[in-house]
Amino acid sequence: MAKGFDRGLAPSARRGCLRGVGLLAVVVIAAALITPLIPLDRFKPQVESRLSGLLGSKVTVNSVRLSLLHGPAIEIRGMTAKEDSTFGEGSVLEADTVRAGLAILPLALHRQIAINKIQFNGASLKLADRSRRSSGAAATVYKNLDLDANVGPSADASMTNHATGTLRARSEEGDGADKLYAELPFDLVLGKSHSGYLSMKGVIGPGSIETRNFAAQSFKSNVDMNGRKLTLDQIEADLYDGALNGRSEIDMTGVRTRFSAEGEVQNLNIDQAITSKLDVAGQITGHINSQFKLSGDVDNLPAALETVSGSGQASSDDLFVSGLNLTMQVARALKVDRIGDMSPGTRIGHIETGFQIAKGQITTSNVRIERVAGLGDAASTQGRITVSERNGKSSVSMEIPATITMSTEAMDSVKSAMPLIGAAMSLLANGNRVTIPITIRGDVRNPQVQVDILGFGISGGG
Repeated sequence: MAKGFDRGLAPSARRGCLRGVGLLAVVVIAAALITPLIPLDRFKPQVESRLSGLLGSKVTVNSVRLSLLHGPAIEIRGMTAKEDSTFGEGSVLEADTVRAGLAILPLALHRQIAINKIQFNGASLKLADRSRRSSGAAATVYKNLDLDANVGPSADASMTNHATGTLRARSEEGDGADKLYAELPFDLVLGKSHSGYLSMKGVIGPGSIETRNFAAQSFKSNVDMNGRKLTLDQIEADLYDGALNGRSEIDMTGVRTRFSAEGEVQNLNIDQAITSKLDVAGQITGHINSQFKLSGDVDNLPAALETVSGSGQASSDDLFVSGLNLTMQVARALKVDRIGDMSPGTRIGHIETGFQIAKGQITTSNVRIERVAGLGDAASTQGRITVSERNGKSSVSMEIPATITMSTEAMDSVKSAMPLIGAAMSLLANGNRVTIPITIRGDVRNPQVQVDILGFGISGGG
């Protein structure tokens, strides 16, 4: 048909048609090149209003320009999103450049700004944070934030917008900024609460997130934010070699930001998750399983532990305490050269305990230990682990009274080294097992063991 149409035109008409197409192409190319230079500042109020609705904060911009490169869009310079001062000092989001996808027909026909996509790179976010007593900082600051989101109307009548996209962060700790690495997809509906703050519901993840206190892969959660209260429900994440399932609430309505959390972790690397953040890296290693229910202030460790309260259960099959050589200290008390596993540190085959946390102190209860350092099994009705902070440094101390029920191998070692003591033990035990009361006390880096030789007792069992 095209060839027939072409043959039907006179040469002059064809030349005119070609000139028209060429002129149109030149106009389109010129428009694409020139329009980034055309200011649209008269639309600033509309742009600010539209972005304020999307971000749930009062938005101001320095300038607005039209761009046809890579599709119709507006280029926004100097965007600032800040919470209304009516509700107190709040958060500030700043971006030097923002690109917002533009629906061209509403602009052409009705002179209305309709944004269908928003993208910014290298933005910074400052969150009012009056809870950070340890550092004295008045805010948490994240830098190098990227956002790429498609925006449309929400099918939920209680919300205004539907946004899908990805948040990326590369905020390094230092130079006034806090640590945040993230790549989190999201699917959210957005609106405003009765108090004027951003409200949202939906799903974030699965993706990665890392802060100073927390690092997770495959993080996924339902999100429900109403005003200054955020609920993360059905949390799933790969966490420090293990897995996390749970629920958390963050309350930002008070002077201090508070959290509550409950759930369970399986195979959590205790050194990566906890001890390395308490300035005692490598002192307690291994993996734990735990069910927990906790609440406290949102803060950096170890200061956060001073506000945390809660309880739970924990167990492990491979704990190692590097600064405690239990067998050496028991052997010294019994005046024998060798007993159990004499290599540095103390290995624990299996441990189960309940725990409670309050004011920086972890109280263990009904502790049951199997295969402790080759000595036998141990039990403790109650012990204390205390975390404190001074001059920015943390210390971890313990006071744990326990009884060790000696294994047959350990008793044989004592009998071989000290025949008289061994004979007395055999006479006392009469086929049962000997128990030794001990108390572990002091800094976790080098705790001392008190062995009560006079408290030897007999335990049932073989």
